[in-house]
Amino acid sequence: MKLKRILSSFLAVVMAFGVVSLATVDENGNIFGNTLTAEAATEKTATKMPDNAITFSSTYSDELEIIPAANKNGMYYYNNKVIYFYSVANNTFRKIYDYNDKGRNKDTVVCVYADAEKGKFYIVWLDSSNRNKKYYYLDEFDVKSEKFVSTKDISSLVGSNNLSYPKSIGVDSQNRYYLAVYDSNQDKYIINLISADMKLLSSAVAGDAVYKFSGFDKTNGNFYFEGYTDWIYWGYSHDTQSLKCGNVKNNKISISNYYVDILYQQYYTPHYDNAVMLTNGDFVWTSTMSGAVRVLDSAKFDIADKDSSLPLKLSVSRSGYEIEDRYADSIGTRTVYNAATGDYLMYVNDNTIAELDSEGNKKSTFKTAYPVFAMYNYGDSVLVIEKDTDENFYVENLKWAYPTKITLSKTSATIKVGESLSLKATSDSVLDISFTWSSNNNSVASVTKDGKVYGNKAGSATITVKSKNGITAACKVTVQNKANNPDSGEVKQNGASSNNISANDYYTWSSVVKSNLTENSDKTLTRVESTSKGVLVEKYSANGKTLISKSTIKNELPIYGGYFSGKNNNYIVFGQNNKGEKDSAEIVRIVKYSKSWSRVSDCKIYGSNTFEPFEAGSLRMIELDGKLYVYTCHTMYADSNKLNHQANMLFTVDESTMKTTDSMYEVSNLQDGYVSHSFNQFIKTDGTYIYRVDHSESNNMIMSGQYLTVNGITLSRYNKNSSSTNVAVTIPLKFDIHSGNYTGASIGGFEVGSGNCLIAYTKDISSSCKSRNAYISVTDKYFNKTNNIALTSYKSGTKVSCRTPQLVKINENLFLVMWEEYNSSTKKVTTKAKTVDSSANTVASATLSVRLSDCQPVMCSDGTVKWYVSDNSSPKLYSINPYDLTKRHEHTYTSVVTKRPTCTATGVRTYTCTTCGAKKTETIKKLAHSYKQYVTPATTSADGSITKKCTACGYSPSKSKIYKITSVSLSSTVFTYSGNNITPSVTVKNSKNNKLVKGKDYKVIYPTNSVNVGRYSVKIQFIGNYSGTVNKYFDIVPIITSLTNTSGGIKVSWSKVNGAYGYRIYQKTSNGWKRIKDTTATSFTDSAVSANQTKTYTIRCIDKKGKTVSGFYSKGWSKKYTPVAPTISKLENTSSGIKLNWNKITGAYGYRLYYKPASGGWKRFKDTTATSFTDSGVVPNKTETYTIRCLDKNGNTISGFNSNGWSIKYVPVAPTISKLENTSSGIKLSWNKVTGVYGYRIYQKTSNGWKRIKDTTATSFTDSAVSANQTKTYTIRCIDKNGNTVSGYNSKGWSKKYTESTPSISKLENTSGGIKLSWNKVTGAYGYRLYRKTSSGWKRIKDTTATTYTDSAVKSGRTETYTIRCIDRNGKTVSGYNSKGWSKKYVYNPPKSIKLNKTSAYIGKKESVTLKYTLSAGSTSTVTWSSSNKNVATVSGGKVTAKGAGTATITATTANGKKAACKVTVINGTRQKLYVNSYRVRVCNFSVVVPDSCQVVYGDDCVTFVDKYNRNKYGSGTLMWVTYSGRYSTSKEYSLGYANRTKIVYQYPLGAEVGDVTDKTASQKYQNSKKDMDLAIKNTFRFE
Repeated sequence: MKLKRILSSFLAVVMAFGVVSLATVDENGNIFGNTLTAEAATEKTATKMPDNAITFSSTYSDELEIIPAANKNGMYYYNNKVIYFYSVANNTFRKIYDYNDKGRNKDTVVCVYADAEKGKFYIVWLDSSNRNKKYYYLDEFDVKSEKFVSTKDISSLVGSNNLSYPKSIGVDSQNRYYLAVYDSNQDKYIINLISADMKLLSSAVAGDAVYKFSGFDKTNGNFYFEGYTDWIYWGYSHDTQSLKCGNVKNNKISISNYYVDILYQQYYTPHYDNAVMLTNGDFVWTSTMSGAVRVLDSAKFDIADKDSSLPLKLSVSRSGYEIEDRYADSIGTRTVYNAATGDYLMYVNDNTIAELDSEGNKKSTFKTAYPVFAMYNYGDSVLVIEKDTDENFYVENLKWAYPTKITLSKTSATIKVGESLSLKATSDSVLDISFTWSSNNNSVASVTKDGKVYGNKAGSATITVKSKNGITAACKVTVQNKANNPDSGEVKQNGASSNNISANDYYTWSSVVKSNLTENSDKTLTRVESTSKGVLVEKYSANGKTLISKSTIKNELPIYGGYFSGKNNNYIVFGQNNKGEKDSAEIVRIVKYSKSWSRVSDCKIYGSNTFEPFEAGSLRMIELDGKLYVYTCHTMYADSNKLNHQANMLFTVDESTMKTTDSMYEVSNLQDGYVSHSFNQFIKTDGTYIYRVDHSESNNMIMSGQYLTVNGITLSRYNKNSSSTNVAVTIPLKFDIHSGNYTGASIGGFEVGSGNCLIAYTKDISSSCKSRNAYISVTDKYFNKTNNIALTSYKSGTKVSCRTPQLVKINENLFLVMWEEYNSSTKKVTTKAKTVDSSANTVASATLSVRLSDCQPVMCSDGTVKWYVSDNSSPKLYSINPYDLTKRHEHTYTSVVTKRPTCTATGVRTYTCTTCGAKKTETIKKLAHSYKQYVTPATTSADGSITKKCTACGYSPSKSKIYKITSVSLSSTVFTYSGNNITPSVTVKNSKNNKLVKGKDYKVIYPTNSVNVGRYSVKIQFIGNYSGTVNKYFDIVPIITSLTNTSGGIKVSWSKVNGAYGYRIYQKTSNGWKRIKDTTATSFTDSAVSANQTKTYTIRCIDKKGKTVSGFYSKGWSKKYTPVAPTISKLENTSSGIKLNWNKITGAYGYRLYYKPASGGWKRFKDTTATSFTDSGVVPNKTETYTIRCLDKNGNTISGFNSNGWSIKYVPVAPTISKLENTSSGIKLSWNKVTGVYGYRIYQKTSNGWKRIKDTTATSFTDSAVSANQTKTYTIRCIDKNGNTVSGYNSKGWSKKYTESTPSISKLENTSGGIKLSWNKVTGAYGYRLYRKTSSGWKRIKDTTATTYTDSAVKSGRTETYTIRCIDRNGKTVSGYNSKGWSKKYVYNPPKSIKLNKTSAYIGKKESVTLKYTLSAGSTSTVTWSSSNKNVATVSGGKVTAKGAGTATITATTANGKKAACKVTVINGTRQKLYVNSYRVRVCNFSVVVPDSCQVVYGDDCVTFVDKYNRNKYGSGTLMWVTYSGRYSTSKEYSLGYANRTKIVYQYPLGAEVGDVTDKTASQKYQNSKKDMDLAIKNTFRFE
């Protein structure tokens, strides 16, 4: 439950509230069902108060505010303008002060607030002696002193005019006053927060009416009050009283735009004083709308949090008691907080007060002598005021005390299996205590919550009763077997063949039950089964072995629905489709037969919104008090989308007349018992109530926190004397696993017993696992709580899935549930069974050797449960003793090996049934030989062998040879240094040249750190079938990593070797290796090389003394020397051409430069000994490519060259802007001349990039397209004669801010007031100085900060000249001026007339209309607008806006006094968008202003407008309706126009539709509403 937006919808469904939904009372006023299992040992009394002590018979006129005074043994109360004291001790009352005494001019009491904590009454009253001004006062009456401690004038806080009125008063713990005031002038309610010294702290608009302050939370500043809400329900408005809230922080008051709850509908279910703050700080209220009492944890309630659920502690149903004509039966919430126990004491009707803990659990009750009128904390007690039907009042001073002793009616007892015993508990408390009953051995004896004990099997059990405060009593119960304990078994019958095995199981939706078994009064059995030939009826002997008779009943309609065996008659339901959707078509026929199957009569049912009966569901029946209840389903008439939706359907039939007395088949919602997509239906009764269960597949649709439809199990209940739609509903389980028709669940059984409703069902393990577990749902009959108990606990991935269960009621506290389990791996079906008590506690379990079908098992008089199963064969009748499931069970074995097998002899395994102890044995095959392998390992010098031998008998089947090891080698014996650990691979071969396997035949042990240069050993150790070790060696030597041709020679590089001091380089000669260099570096360049010479090098490590410390690579590394080609390092554009730069190459004499022409190869163009050269023979925007090579002195090339070359596009150097300056003509740009270019292109930067503005051959340019204070950015580039750019540009550019010196007059125009001057605003200027030219020069006429001015000192026909300049704040001119000025000849032609486009207009509240004027031809004038009544309508620039109901004249006036007017009527209503349908098809959309006194009601093919007063009071008041022509031929019609070729009209009823003709108010309101509606329909109707 959340805060609800004002004007939002609300549905009162008990089950939807969030914290605890405790339906404590049924429709007859029974409290909690029969759950009070202890009786009070003392009598309860109530004292009748004196006559006229309290007067309260009308909620709307009587007032009663009570302050208990336990210290004075009485109470103070304000009752209808009189303050009294009532003595509880003496049963007397006395008057203290009477506000009816006009002597003090206090004859008009406005509102009262009672503060029990402070012990004060706060009374606001009007001094009516002054007729010219209203004076309001606040009295503060202290009950302790019985005196008025203050009287304060609050008139100024109410309002300064006589149109403001106080409506309610409240006071918080800080003595701040909350005064609700209605300002009728503004039609709004305001709550003023006032300090203790009567100063206004803050105010807040409350929106709608404020009726009564209910409580103030001292912890967080929350406050609560009763107010008005226009509650919209299914599109209709309802006047309701709602609970609203606000908050005060730092003396600032705020009010929520949301309401907490709807309290009641005004004029229907009113109730006085609906909410109060409890002594523990919780806030409680009662709602007659939803029939509930709710307790809020106010300290945790944030009124600004509209999204979270309300922090409710308790929500208790009290439906049906604060109803119409019973509003004077009580006041207040009748709820108090019991500080001694921390619980809530609450009146729950039926003369009963209940004690509830914070979870809604009932702990105790107290039976009052009369219905409770009001309840209050009274010291340590509770003051209870009661009222009888004769308007007498009574008082009880109730001390809530728990028992100290409990006595049971028996302390020991003996019963038989299947029998029951009722235990009765009494206590020494005045309270009716709610006890907990338990059994210490549920399988022997179980006990219901009202103390009824049932025997389940032989043995003994202790039954214990316990009170909430821990007091207990016990009874020992002995259970004995019956003399004739029935056996379980099966009988193969000789009846007709059929196939119903597992037919009770369904995957998505169920179907009608076709197989039935009933026990007759003579104990014979009847099989009734629907077949293709009709309904088969077979009668069998009591044991099912003998077929006595057989017949077939003809199907009276094509579709079979179901069968029911009543007490005196049998019933079969048939049906047929109604594809034409005709209300006259028969869709269901219920046929009544005698017990001997003679047809007696029938009940034919027609139309009933049925397209297909029994579709996608089932049908079940019960009978009660001569009525037959048929519960089923149907697909319905097609909706606007042409879809035939499926839902539940019920018919109640009088069995004597076979006429329906009640039905349910129309579309509604869950609160009316309607279940959308009901895939299975069950119905049961407990003699008073009808219970229904549905498998509901629908969206979880919620309106204002209430479920309208749900995906899950729905359980509903209604009284047998009530309507089938007047239900209480709960949802035991929401599926919410899958979407669409597949819910992943199935329901198999429903029973009612011992105060609980039990539902057996299966459900998918998860959304990804469609195997199902079996469950039982247990809900108490009054829908307090639900427990869902798992019967199985299979997990995702299981191969086992439970099928739809069957549920059988054995007695009030014993139920048998059976289900099949299918194993998809073994393809086997197993049937499991449990007996459970009414709370689903397990009594016994078994696996049964039976199968299930759609035949509902029945409990028979011989003490067994019977049903039949057929598998394309004659039926098999099963019988199960529910008290001894072991008599027919499937053995479940455990096994042990009693003789172990050997390799020479077999063994024995013995099985024992865990249920009954039955045994069986099986032979265990002889064991295979257990061989052990004996190995003689091979070595490097000798062969080995393998011998295989059985450890049990010594048998040896074979011996094999292991060949000796002949070869062990490493992958290499020399490795170059890498800085990494080196581990050469090992190869081992035997004498047959076969490789041995590493890890199996040998393992390799490498050195721990074979990284650095040196010699290392590898140990090969033989294992498995081999033994011995072998050592192998390898060397790590330095490695030359690269040989590179450089300008200095061949560069030799190598990796650093850890631990080496230095290195020795060798060069290979014809005589071997020659030492050429010792170094500590890791590279060396051999300069003693010549072009195209190949050299070979190797290296080894040395220590500090020059001694070699490593081996070397004997092959070495070789390199052919080729001089390196030079590299052009830089190409750049200069004013002289392209400049090339390259690095010097050692040993080269000079360099040869090449360029690449457009065609052909490289062309030599320069030899030089320098390292740079500028190519001046280049062309702008042409790309040049260059390369270079080395030369010797003789001009021979001695190096390669880069064949790709290096390229650059020649672009002349970008020019530079050297100067930007402001001039009178704009911004002047100057730049330096660039040699060799033809001209220049100027660019300006915009938001989209650079924009070309000028091409020129000059070196300066003035940009005149500038404005004051505008900053502009420019750049420049070179161009050729063809206008092509030939240089780059500066991307950042150069910027300049332009400051304009002279403003310009942009417009001169003639007006009725003179010449109007207009000019553009100059950025940065404070103001402007205007000048008019005279014969002696410019004359200053005006300083202004505006941008317009009208010069009125002009004459018609004369020409005037003006100029303007800027000024600063000090009036100093800061700009130049236009010396020529601007001129205008003044000519004025006043209008002769003015006309408006409308002379009358009609609008609603919050609407507007725009008027336009036209002046006489050729004239000009300013026009002013005015309204004759600004409270009705205001006007601005011709736009008229409604302010309030009434008539106003809107006038437009010219400068010379010409006028035009429009009469505007504002209707006291708002425009609504409406529509008209024709046979469910939209004919038109329209809108009209609907007066507030009228109400819109949608009907068949029309929109009806009714008088709201007559509608609410008498259900009448039709004013007119809008429909299409010819819809109602009895009324005169008036055309409104055509829509979709259809004439739309409005029509009146033949006579005035008013309520009681003697009610003049109703008649007058009707006439007023008709007048208002006539005006609106004729003047504000329009098509949308």
